[in-house]
Formats: sequence, C-alpha cells, structure tokens
Amino acid sequence: MLRRVNHIIEFPFPLTKERLKLWQTSLPDGFVYGEGVLEKLASNYQLSGANISSIISEVLIKLIDEGKTELSFEIIEPYLKKEFYKRDSSYRICPDNAPGAALMEQRLGRSSVHSGMRM
Repeated sequence: MLRRVNHIIEFPFPLTKERLKLWQTSLPDGFVYGEGVLEKLASNYQLSGANISSIISEVLIKLIDEGKTELSFEIIEPYLKKEFYKRDSSYRICPDNAPGAALMEQRLGRSSVHSGMRM
C-alpha cells in the first residue's frame, strides 16, 4: 500500500517542553492539575498529542462522574498505563534526557510507531 502513497508526513513525538504545553492546553476550564502533576507527566512520560488527548478524555469522564475537579497523578496513572498498553509499549518513566534514554521512535522502531505494533 505504501508504494501508492506519494507523500508521507512525519510527526515526531513531542519533547518535554512540547508535552508540557499539550498537557496544559488539554484541560478545559474548571479543572486543574494537582501540584507537580503537570511537570511529572511532561518530563517523565513520552507521549504524543493523541495519547495525551485520549488520557484526558477518559480522566475527565471519571472526574465528572465523581464530582471532582482536580487531577492527581493517582487518578491519571491507570489511564497512562492503558495508553502505553494500547501502543504495545512498556509502562515506565523515560525522560528525554536520561542517560541512555531513547526517544519513543528509537525505542519502538520507526515502522512500529506507524503501525502501532512492536517489532
């Protein structure tokens, strides 16, 4: 199928600064992150904008159902784990600047990022 595609647009995984902005802008008015949660998420977990959007959508449903407005790491973590599972990746802390740390594309391999499958 790819031989029929004329153009492929690469969307690299966002780095910490970009992830921080994605987490910040993903939350609607009326909801807040607990202290330190935003920084912890952005710096320790390599996620795409789509991953972040998916996590926030599910967390917000839970918060609305429970009548809460503050996102704690304990509330977010199960959905974080689920997102890693969906892309067949190990759930673990992996900051961009850790010694020997590879970015998501490097850890999974280029073809697996596009297919969603781990090689």
